[in-house]
Amino acid sequence: MAMVSSTATSSSEEGQATEGLDRPEPRSKEEVEDVISYPDGGRQAWMTVFGAALAQYATFGWIGGVQIFLILTFGIATGRAFDQGYFRQLMLSGSILHSVSWTDDSSRPILAHLLPALAITSHYFKRKQPLATGIVTAGTALGKYQSSLGFHNGVRVAAAITSGLLVIANLMMSTRLPPSTKRKTIPLADFARDPPYVLVLLGGMLIISGFSFPVFFLQLYSSVHGLSDNFSTYILSIVNACSVAGRIVPSALAPKLGIVNMVIFFTFCMAILEYSLLLVSNKGGFIAFAVVYGFFSGAGVALTPAMLAMLARDVDEVGARIGVSFALSGVL
Repeated sequence: MAMVSSTATSSSEEGQATEGLDRPEPRSKEEVEDVISYPDGGRQAWMTVFGAALAQYATFGWIGGVQIFLILTFGIATGRAFDQGYFRQLMLSGSILHSVSWTDDSSRPILAHLLPALAITSHYFKRKQPLATGIVTAGTALGKYQSSLGFHNGVRVAAAITSGLLVIANLMMSTRLPPSTKRKTIPLADFARDPPYVLVLLGGMLIISGFSFPVFFLQLYSSVHGLSDNFSTYILSIVNACSVAGRIVPSALAPKLGIVNMVIFFTFCMAILEYSLLLVSNKGGFIAFAVVYGFFSGAGVALTPAMLAMLARDVDEVGARIGVSFALSGVL
């Protein structure tokens, strides 16, 4: 009888073990810590980074004021959708929308769907998060660089290559962490009670607003000083080319020097440079300004979203925190 009882007990335990395989059990603290650990590198991590950079390159080459407003403002929705596990759906729908939009010159792409490409680095990186974000944002500067081809030729070339690049980008990127199980609404009240986040939020709004002034008016300002239209077109290409280095090099140094310290430094330098533009009046001066401002502004733009991501209390908030910042910046 004891043997039968022991066998029955063993069978019962085996049955429970088998049921456990079919039914998800609550994760232990150790398992949760293992899930949210950050490899800070590795093949898939860097593939995702470069895929996200490709997506930024393919989609942010041609944008105007209204589209910047739409892209940033709708980030409040797409950022939270990213947290809820809809990264793949957002990327695919945004890529299709972008590719289809080239068939109509009057309809430039509305690309709020693709902002999660900026947040995906939070699944893989912690200490190297600024560097990963800097590489991704460098794609936007390279995308703008293609505008040196001229508007009509640039549109034709962009239409020919961006769809293929988006296919490659979607194949390279992948999520690593499970979707958020928290409430689906954005915890704005919690964010408002987080003083560091509020200060960075306000500062980020001012950085983006200040950064946009030379980008939009540098061409006109050079024309006012008698420089040729051809030169005025290429001056922005110089800004964007130097911005690539500015987005990557300072981001690589941020873990050692402190990301907040670097944002303050580069933002202060951007302000001085913008006032110094009043003293520029010849071709050499405009080229020098474009080189230096491109580097310093690139650092300010790249480090701000990385700082927002690092202020998140957990990875489930990264998309929402960046989205709220972008939305407010778009309105401003």
